[in-house]
Amino acid sequence: MVQVLICTHEEMAVGVKKTAEFIMGPQKNLHAIAAYTDEHLDYQKMIAEFLAKHSSEPVVVLTDILGGSVNTTLGKMLDQYQNLHIISGVNLPMIVQLLLSNEKTLDGTIQKTIAEAKNGIQYVNQTLTKQTSSLSDDF
Repeated sequence: MVQVLICTHEEMAVGVKKTAEFIMGPQKNLHAIAAYTDEHLDYQKMIAEFLAKHSSEPVVVLTDILGGSVNTTLGKMLDQYQNLHIISGVNLPMIVQLLLSNEKTLDGTIQKTIAEAKNGIQYVNQTLTKQTSSLSDDF
């Protein structure tokens, strides 16, 4: 089973995990580490322990900012943990897609997850204007 770890600065990881589980119900393979909080001051050690514990399974880690300290810390672990896959820019559609994916390969799952996450980012004013315009063109 693919393990999904959300790892962000401060409480974002915990909040988005709770929101995903509010929508989907409890997920045994969804985890969160909130770096730089009192509970997770040594987040690097917590990540290493998590990866060691799940060394026989693929682990997809979702981070908040590409090039941020959390993302960079994980990037330095890629050589040591062959089962580690990192995706930056975590958002709720990304998590839902990753957990519900039925792709045959992990690479396919990751690519579809990224595409769906990007697709969920919209300037709603513009999107609604296009939809309204398209509907009026039909009449």
